[in-house]
Amino acid sequence: MISTGDVLVNRASGDIYTILKTAGSTNGEVFSFHLLTRGDSGGGPLHRHRNQEERIHIRRGTVKVRVKNRQITARAGDTVVIPKNVAHTWVNDSDESAELIIEHTPALKMEVLFETLCAATQLGIAPSPSIDGILQSAVTLTKYPGYNVAASTPYAVQRVLLALLAVPGWMRGFKPQYRYDEAIMTMRMVGYPELG
Repeated sequence: MISTGDVLVNRASGDIYTILKTAGSTNGEVFSFHLLTRGDSGGGPLHRHRNQEERIHIRRGTVKVRVKNRQITARAGDTVVIPKNVAHTWVNDSDESAELIIEHTPALKMEVLFETLCAATQLGIAPSPSIDGILQSAVTLTKYPGYNVAASTPYAVQRVLLALLAVPGWMRGFKPQYRYDEAIMTMRMVGYPELG
């Protein structure tokens, strides 16, 4: 379980997350983190959160945020609010890194998804363009439905597809949740001490 102040690294993207607030520290009100993202990276494919509002505060740099069909160029000092169940994504398409504060309200179990994603990248299971990454995502999103929903496919269809993809994921031994600290310890034990 992650805590306020923990630092997680997405090994696939190079993004660094510093946890600011957790469900436990806010009585379930908000999950937030500071994100240091390199140039030429982003917030994944167009997606929505069925039961959460997302706020993206730009601390440094410039990112392009897509909300529905509208593209917003957000610079240091700007905040973009994405209402619940609205399609969105963001990209830092510059050569410079950017710093963001991202908040999800209410927190629900979003921190579990971020911890699992970062742990899976440390273990070499993710990112999702790989077969293992797709199967791992299906296992996790089957347990935590509605948190990250693709914007282009009806939700009912996604639930069926995720359930079908989760079966081979479970057969391969993937779990719906991974702890980041355990993933780091595992990788160090097998000879990757530079991770973390």
